Amino acid sequence: MRYLMSIVPNEIVALNRTVAAAEVHGVAHALQLVDAIDLPKYHLYHAVRADLLRRIGRTADAASAYRLALDNCDNKRERDFLMRRCQSLTSMPTEHILHTPNCQEERCSTREHDGRGE
Repeated sequence: MRYLMSIVPNEIVALNRTVAAAEVHGVAHALQLVDAIDLPKYHLYHAVRADLLRRIGRTADAASAYRLALDNCDNKRERDFLMRRCQSLTSMPTEHILHTPNCQEERCSTREHDGRGE
């Protein structure tokens, strides 16, 4: 991964490196790395961060990060996966997860039913 970072030094490669770092150096270390990355509109950034938070037991923060991932995801199958992950951390029904302060209501309500990303 370091070699790839030397050839293509960008935030996406850095995010992929954090996934590997979690397995080698631990989740807390990977969370520090992911928090240093600036990808606020990339759903996989939030999904990776959510998973790391979930793995260290910060379920409320993880659910919030999953909601941010949902806010930025257009692919229906990925949204379904993220929704299941979020629901596993909270007792909120789907409509409440989709309409959180992190979520732009119009985007979420149209995405849920328009089939984008299929």
